[in-house]
Amino acid sequence: MKASTHDTFPPVAGGLDAYELYVWFQLYFLCHDCGESLDCPVADDDIETPEGEWMRRNAQRARSLGWYVHPLSADGSLTPICFCPGCAASRHLVVPQ
Repeated sequence: MKASTHDTFPPVAGGLDAYELYVWFQLYFLCHDCGESLDCPVADDDIETPEGEWMRRNAQRARSLGWYVHPLSADGSLTPICFCPGCAASRHLVVPQ
């Protein structure tokens, strides 16, 4: 589902907790605009997929690559919106490193 260019999103991506919840929910990162995806491979020693170290590792990887994940709401719930680095840049969204 492509986000409207008129939709507004928080200008700064969520914290690592938002990335962890997103990857736990989706199992990969999917751009809401262009459909690009970032797969989250499972290593031989990942015994807690989709939790634990797998979730943390893939959340950190997506954020370091510039993927934008909507911040968690005040009550801690997830808004499942994600943008690839190119679409995040075109929307002037910031992903802190």
